[in-house]
Amino acid sequence: MPVINFSGVLMNEICLSVMITSIKHPLVFVSLVLSDIFENSFCLWSLARNVGKVSSLVSPEGDNAGHLRSKSLTTRPSRLTSLVADDDTLNQGTALFIAATLLQREAVETLVPLQAALILTLLHTVGVKSNSIVNGWSQEDWTQCMIYLGVDLCVEMLVFSVSVVMLKRIYPEFDAARILRGLLRMHWVEMMMMSSMVWMFNLLFQSTYAGMDMTMKFEWLECRDKENSTWLGGFE
Repeated sequence: MPVINFSGVLMNEICLSVMITSIKHPLVFVSLVLSDIFENSFCLWSLARNVGKVSSLVSPEGDNAGHLRSKSLTTRPSRLTSLVADDDTLNQGTALFIAATLLQREAVETLVPLQAALILTLLHTVGVKSNSIVNGWSQEDWTQCMIYLGVDLCVEMLVFSVSVVMLKRIYPEFDAARILRGLLRMHWVEMMMMSSMVWMFNLLFQSTYAGMDMTMKFEWLECRDKENSTWLGGFE
């Protein structure tokens, strides 16, 4: 499950970082950032609301033994919203699962903007003509992209820090650094593989040779069978 969560958040955040590079109105950027903040706040609020309802493990006696045994074998819901809405299943293990998922997501959302800034800067500096995003960028375009990614990074770092502090107050026995180290120690190979695969797949869609014109204008098709057509880069 940590690897599945990591993959989902990674794909979402990489697509979000690529979208940020093409944003023309600041309101769109603000709405994207606020949606992430609200989602994170909902998870923390749900943990705080249910902190007093964490069930303790007791020795089953009599007729309750079969009931508790059957309930313990019930499949735990995988969706975060299902977990925090189900008071009956919110035990210590479920709370730890929610906390680990929350911390892992925030760590990925903090790391990906750095990766995006580094990769896009490298492509722009080298002047890769086959990348449809950075091709034709002026210095102002690159600066605007870095500003958006920088603001996104600062917001994610702030949300990450607040999440760690709030989690410590809600569950003092949970150590955020220890949880993240444990996830990384157990699944670092899978995470590295998924990170490389997702980035390569995303860059493939940006490549001219893949033919995925994300503008949906497909103006480059008008040059078909025309003489003296010269490829300028990207889809131009």
